[in-house]
Amino acid sequence: MQNTRSTKLLTAAVVAAGFALGLAACGGSESDGTSKPAAKPAAGNTQGAALFKQRCSVCHGNTGHGDGMGAAALNPKPRNLTTEPYKFVDIAGSANEVEALTKYITGGHIESGMPPYVDLAVGVAEPQRQTEVKAIAEFVASIRPKPNFVEAPAETPAEAPAEKPAEKPADSGG
Repeated sequence: MQNTRSTKLLTAAVVAAGFALGLAACGGSESDGTSKPAAKPAAGNTQGAALFKQRCSVCHGNTGHGDGMGAAALNPKPRNLTTEPYKFVDIAGSANEVEALTKYITGGHIESGMPPYVDLAVGVAEPQRQTEVKAIAEFVASIRPKPNFVEAPAETPAEAPAEKPAEKPADSGG
């Protein structure tokens, strides 16, 4: 019996490698075929926008809506980065949103289908990868509505309120 975590890790690695090869074959860009408006990067973050399109758009789409050409084959589906709250980004353990996103992009999250950045940037040296990840994190933060740093709702159900005992009818004395 195969280990589920190992299977997910292998699947994510194969998907990332396949997407990387597909991007290289088609000139490094992806078209999601939609008429959604392009995501607008924060002023001066053209590097982050370009890297996002090159490395992330296969799953997240050119506009960050989670509708890239590879999204249909993935389960779970890629997050819509423009509207959905972060679900696995460690908000509490980070100083700010960009730092939290940088950690998440760097390490990935195999259970959500997000591969580690090293799998998406094959052949890029470590110092350059760190620069790229920060630029992508800044871009993602810039395309989200404000406030950006929204934590996803807890996945555990809330406790049900205690029920009041039924009131006894008053004795009419009779």
